[in-house]
Amino acid sequence: MHVNYKVTQAISYSGLETNVSFTDFFNDNANVLTARGNILYECGRSPLLIDTLLDSTSWPNGKHVLRCIATEGSAIESQGYAEAVVWVSNSMLSCYLNTPGQKTAYYITNQIRITASASGAIGGITQVLFLVEGKPTAPITAEPFQYEFMASQYGSGALSVRAIAFDSSGASACSDEIWLSIETVAQAPLIRAATDIYSTSFQANWASANLATNYWLDVTTQSEFTNAYQAGYSNRLVGPLISCAVTGLLASFLYYYRVRAETAAGISSNSGITNVMTQPTVILNVHSEYGTADPSVGIHEYEYGTHLILAISSPVIQATTQYQCEGWFLTHQDPAEGTGQSFVVVMTNTTHLTWLWNTNYWLSANATTGGIIIPESSWQKAGTNLMVTGVASDYFRFVEWDGDIEPAGRTNNPALLLMNHPKSLTVQFTPRLIVQGVPEWWMARYGWTNNLAVIAQADADGDKQPTWAEYYAGTNPTNANSFLGMGQARSNAATEEPGRIYWKSEMGRVYKVHSSSMLESGIFSLIASNILATPPINVATDSTTQAQPRNFYRIEVDTTKASPWP
Repeated sequence: MHVNYKVTQAISYSGLETNVSFTDFFNDNANVLTARGNILYECGRSPLLIDTLLDSTSWPNGKHVLRCIATEGSAIESQGYAEAVVWVSNSMLSCYLNTPGQKTAYYITNQIRITASASGAIGGITQVLFLVEGKPTAPITAEPFQYEFMASQYGSGALSVRAIAFDSSGASACSDEIWLSIETVAQAPLIRAATDIYSTSFQANWASANLATNYWLDVTTQSEFTNAYQAGYSNRLVGPLISCAVTGLLASFLYYYRVRAETAAGISSNSGITNVMTQPTVILNVHSEYGTADPSVGIHEYEYGTHLILAISSPVIQATTQYQCEGWFLTHQDPAEGTGQSFVVVMTNTTHLTWLWNTNYWLSANATTGGIIIPESSWQKAGTNLMVTGVASDYFRFVEWDGDIEPAGRTNNPALLLMNHPKSLTVQFTPRLIVQGVPEWWMARYGWTNNLAVIAQADADGDKQPTWAEYYAGTNPTNANSFLGMGQARSNAATEEPGRIYWKSEMGRVYKVHSSSMLESGIFSLIASNILATPPINVATDSTTQAQPRNFYRIEVDTTKASPWP
């Protein structure tokens, strides 16, 4: 029976907490109609309109439920009903049930205590009535507002409790209704599916039973629970928990479990039975060409769900070849691939792990004086076409490459170098030169950076030697007191010892000594050559002739053999 209804206020704010207006349908009384089958009801009027005026100004504050029942004639079988909830607020007074909580369970032998409180009273609370199953108790006129009774007074099942408070002004307020559960025997727990299922263990689960203090667990491999109990899990005391880890099992095996609850009334009947299949063991096959793998290369067996940290040692260096792990590949598993040298996996499938490697070759990169090479000595990936560059310093220039490079590329700068094996490469630099082979860097050392050719041929310091000659001599071209000079030649006529010649020498020079008995002739003869410098003083002996009363000598730097720059 579907009857449209509407609840409205006859007078605005006449006791209702809010302006309530809603429409709904009566619900057929399913319990009765099911037995009668499908019945068609007709009303004399369509729609059937009924107005009822309810005065809520005298109602207690709080929640109220309006239940409307419609019948056809006197036949109860054709009744239907609808409920509407309204909140009344005629004053500031409120009432609350403090204890017990909603759906609290008690045994039939338990004593039940109900407590209530109120707020917003005018002049104080005069009394509190408790309603148990809708029946009021004797009024409580002083705090604490509480009522005690035995659960056995009402028998087993659901029990409704409510409280109503009154203040000095005559206002009243009711609390929300709570429902209690009165038990006569221990309830069997509701069994739940297992979780955390592995090869040798799982977690058995169940719902809590009212007032249970302990649970007892059975695990077996037979659904009849006649024998074949798992060791340690026949009538196992679990305590107050609602789960238990079951261990020591066989992989890929079917197990059954059930549970009982223990309360003050005794131990309940068995719960329902559920089963669980343990996971199979899983295989890990590790492959790696290089390094030390953990787990090691080979086949390993693990329990399903095992957490593993997989790792490899890298890099591996063999002389001038390096093997670098660049990542890994994993079959039938998540994640399936990745980079790095370690990762974590949860073993849920048989899988094959392959560590992936790169080959690198050593590049020995060298440069002579006067510049640098880019890149420096380093590991380079095999097969790379590497760009190498020689960068000359100021006053120097690139000459060529020496080492492991194709002949056609020796004078290229930059040059391409194929890293198909370990390689050694040297870039050659040489000074930029001006007249007489004097390097620019030497001129710059004394502050000359322009008109270098002119300055090199001039005598900048007036010491009778051109600038270029002072480069070879190792003297300072800006200091007139710095020049290639010779000390006094000495001889012993009595013993006819040859003469000795002394001069200041510079590292890296090779000297020649010339002599003449007649300075005016300008003719000098070479008497010694290939004399290596022995700084700070060199000594030479005139062994070509006997000492003369007068003999003249001249020192010359052999420019073809001198090494005046590093």
